[in-house]
Amino acid sequence: MSSDTISSLPSSSPIQPEIQPEIQPQITLSTQQLDLDELNRRFETAHPLEILSWCIANLPQGLVQTSSFGVDGMVIMDMLHRRLNHPVPILFLDTLHHFPETLELVAKAKLRYGLDLHVYQAPVATREEFAAHYGEALWERDVQQV
Repeated sequence: MSSDTISSLPSSSPIQPEIQPEIQPQITLSTQQLDLDELNRRFETAHPLEILSWCIANLPQGLVQTSSFGVDGMVIMDMLHRRLNHPVPILFLDTLHHFPETLELVAKAKLRYGLDLHVYQAPVATREEFAAHYGEALWERDVQQV
């Protein structure tokens, strides 16, 4: 994977609108106080920067991003770091089945953004050890039965 995978569009790009949302807390909420149906309606057509800004303002404690380092996750990561100047911890699940290019991108993104990266993985180092410990094709059966 080339290094331009995580490069950003110029600020004048027509597909990157010049939205500079204000991050002002409306009210600090606990997750139990959230009306998810209302939030889904409110943000259904919102720009991602508006949604992220709301999260930063209203959920200041414990905000994290999970990422598989695909396109969507990289765009969100870039918005949080460069546009909103609000990096959050990144959670990455290492399944031992990622393409080498994905792991290379993880390393490049960590360097580029100075990520607070938390990698989670089964307590084994290889696919073979995983299969020996948990069985073949674990994803094909109920993991609660392991």
